[in-house]
Amino acid sequence: MAKKSDYRAYIERYQRVNELEIEELRRRTPEECLRQFSYLMEQGLSMNWQVHTPEEIAEVRRRWQKLKGYGG
Repeated sequence: MAKKSDYRAYIERYQRVNELEIEELRRRTPEECLRQFSYLMEQGLSMNWQVHTPEEIAEVRRRWQKLKGYGG
């Protein structure tokens, strides 16, 4: 059985990794951001994951907001 200190240490490690990832994202150049965005768009198109209707777009936004912790 894990101890309270084990959970606390895990959370602290997770928070540090998250901080490092955020730091890396902030250091990206605009060119890197565009390249990554283009790659993701290509992947979505190749898998036929396009959204067309306002309802589909709203659903995608709702899911992203939920993932980012902004709602729902």
